[in-house]
Amino acid sequence: MSANIHEIYTPKGAKANILLPDSSVVKLNSDSRIIFPDKFANDERVVYIEGEGFFDVKSNPEAPMTVRTSNGYDVKVLGTKFNIYSYKEEKRSKTTLIEGSVDIVKSNEVIAQLTPGDSFVKEETKAIKNTNDIKQETDIAWTKDILIFDNTPLSDVIKKLKRWYGTTFIVENSNILDIRLTSEYENESIVQILESIKFSANIEYTIKDNVVKMFYK
Repeated sequence: MSANIHEIYTPKGAKANILLPDSSVVKLNSDSRIIFPDKFANDERVVYIEGEGFFDVKSNPEAPMTVRTSNGYDVKVLGTKFNIYSYKEEKRSKTTLIEGSVDIVKSNEVIAQLTPGDSFVKEETKAIKNTNDIKQETDIAWTKDILIFDNTPLSDVIKKLKRWYGTTFIVENSNILDIRLTSEYENESIVQILESIKFSANIEYTIKDNVVKMFYK
């Protein structure tokens, strides 16, 4: 008898905690999708993710977990904690390992092995050693409802704010997208964040019916 397939999507402005059949837990970020069966096979646990999720995988050496991403590679684990950022419409995807170890697999070939503190960035097609705990914490800050931007172009800031708040952005001058932002926000409203950006980037904005317009003063 084949297993039933569950597909869960978290819309923009929402997050969810997902309990997998083996008691592993996934925290799913906004605008993300996860697909999994109601019962895993005896020798393998397969999950598909599109978007961002923090995985706390229950150890089972007899049945490793394979997390298939929307960006062409798999993450193979036994039991560990890691974050996957893999939105289909974005060129850059990233896997950050917090505890345990994982293999990054493409076309049935292991292309990277990660230990705690390592990240794999697909755009650069290699594993990147990241011994800076602050950088690692930045990758999983969203799980604590914290947004951290570190010299981040406003184009990427807007992508995150769209998902985080379900807001539409209209930018009247494309040069605004190149402005870089370094800031941290915890449980702040979209207006509070926009006011901060206005002050630091010297730009103006309006917001109406959840549509934000940005323009130079």
